[in-house]
Amino acid sequence: MLEGAKTATVCKADEYDLPEGDYDDGGWQVGELVEVYDLRGNLRCLVRITDVYLVRFGDIPERLWKAEVCKSAAYFREVHRVCWPEYNLTDNFEMMATHFELVEVC
Repeated sequence: MLEGAKTATVCKADEYDLPEGDYDDGGWQVGELVEVYDLRGNLRCLVRITDVYLVRFGDIPERLWKAEVCKSAAYFREVHRVCWPEYNLTDNFEMMATHFELVEVC
């Protein structure tokens, strides 16, 4: 992300509007400037939200898997199965895709 290569992320659709940690109010909107913190609470960068949309696990668009720096939609699914073992990642599993651009490294 700090190099600008990763320009998207996903989360479980029904958790999109929930805050994550002390610095987030949940549900980013297009145009919003977002502060990104590391696990120690240090501000690392600022990103601007450029797009938000619903996507199903079985139908990952090319622009999303490329923005997540994956080599294919199949690889995207493989990586997310490893990262999200607590979810039943069927083809109909809904996620919110969030695209962003790096504004500033802090």
